[in-house]
Amino acid sequence: MTAHDGVQNMDLAAAETTARELARRFGLAITPAGTADVSGWDFLVFHAVDDDGTRWIIRVPRRPDLTSRLASEEALLRLAARRLAVPVPDWRLRHGSAVGYPLLPGVPAATEDPVTLRYHWPTGLPGPASGYVSQVAAILAALHAVPPTEIASAGLPMRRISAVQAAMSRRLARVRTRVGIPTACDRRWSAWLADPGIWPRQAALTHGDLHPGHTLITEAGAISGIIDWTNGGYGDPAADFVDLCYAGGTGLLDLILNEYGRHGGHIWPTMRDHILMRVSFIWAGVADVGLLRRRPAYLELARQRMAEMAGQEWPDGYS
Repeated sequence: MTAHDGVQNMDLAAAETTARELARRFGLAITPAGTADVSGWDFLVFHAVDDDGTRWIIRVPRRPDLTSRLASEEALLRLAARRLAVPVPDWRLRHGSAVGYPLLPGVPAATEDPVTLRYHWPTGLPGPASGYVSQVAAILAALHAVPPTEIASAGLPMRRISAVQAAMSRRLARVRTRVGIPTACDRRWSAWLADPGIWPRQAALTHGDLHPGHTLITEAGAISGIIDWTNGGYGDPAADFVDLCYAGGTGLLDLILNEYGRHGGHIWPTMRDHILMRVSFIWAGVADVGLLRRRPAYLELARQRMAEMAGQEWPDGYS
């Protein structure tokens, strides 16, 4: 899931100035003039073209804190490019906080409504015979199998699963205190976060934000690229199934998990339930984003969804 944010005119103007400076230095022309893709939470995206007609993407961070994360993302992209049989952004240009890379082919497999945060699949949900399902599963199995020694050698921060739990527990506490959480949700999430039996024992290399909008596909349905690796790193492998499940339901999740295991991915006994708990926790995350970024619409949407979940059936052990 990608959170969206309104853009202040001054912010957009400053971002465009930064993008144009990168374009000028490397002989690119931003086109169409003055147009930016503002759909992402973390970055503004500009399209450009060079003298040979090659199309480029220029990304500019929305917030200063994101600039310090560019080095880790670049290291992750280099590692993913070596390990995966699918294209990822190739950061060939860099100036200040802006980066540029050749546009990857294809279109997003699905798009997210910026108001409801629900997904639309232009060609319908992928079915059992879909090449999309098998390809996503194979990509994740390969990504999660990268050895920890190779991840550390790439310069990426290493952390234990317990650190992931602790970070999510802090988010839960913040939302509980400043937004409010239905008792049923709070009880279930607290129990899940404290339950070592449901969490994986080993962290893995992850994309961290693998919603279908970050998977590009061709007209034939083949995956042609994986974009936006900002939230990736060494963490909970279940995170890479969460947005796909949210966007496509448990039916899509089960198809992907079956193929993931077939491609050699490690499936622990409680993995499915753990993923479903992380899917439910999305709304604590939306509330937190609304709180920290002062977006009342997200707070209201999160409260509504948490209230709906409070009376619903949950995975075994958390009902």
